[in-house]
Amino acid sequence: MTLYFPAAILGLSLSVALLSGCGTTSQAERPVQQVLKPPAPSTAKVDSPPSSTSGLSEKKAEPEIDEKTSVFFVFGSSTVGQSEKSKLRDAASLLKEDGDLSVTLIGRANDHGSRSVNLAVADARVEAVAAILRKLGVKAWQIKKNVIGGEKLPGNCVTTECRRTMRRVELVFSKGDR
Repeated sequence: MTLYFPAAILGLSLSVALLSGCGTTSQAERPVQQVLKPPAPSTAKVDSPPSSTSGLSEKKAEPEIDEKTSVFFVFGSSTVGQSEKSKLRDAASLLKEDGDLSVTLIGRANDHGSRSVNLAVADARVEAVAAILRKLGVKAWQIKKNVIGGEKLPGNCVTTECRRTMRRVELVFSKGDR
């Protein structure tokens, strides 16, 4: 049996050369990777407002959380506490009085778990709130659900109270969403 080493080596060398040529990209063809940098902190001085607006509070960087339309939870739990159930009774009364009114339940969690765990906890909280509203007589079409999950905490949110506010279901009311 005769082996043709030079032909075999030549064929193998050409195959490797062709494949390696396909795997590289010239500098001009490479995609541009853009690195976004956070904006530099603002150091601009803000003048105090005129005396006619002295009763107004300054705008805060973080959105205000409405205690009356938010149901809060203990860490890792989806059980609605007794004090929070009174908020849901008030919400159910509003929804039953106005047939055009609906509520979107926005489920949130703090950032202590993985994304999947936070989504699961937030979803369980939304389902718990929806179940209570249904038991209180709210029609199913009036309840919409939105699960956000883990919420990035502000850098200064280190207190127990601040973290508690991140573990919530917000009730957002709207008209005519039938």
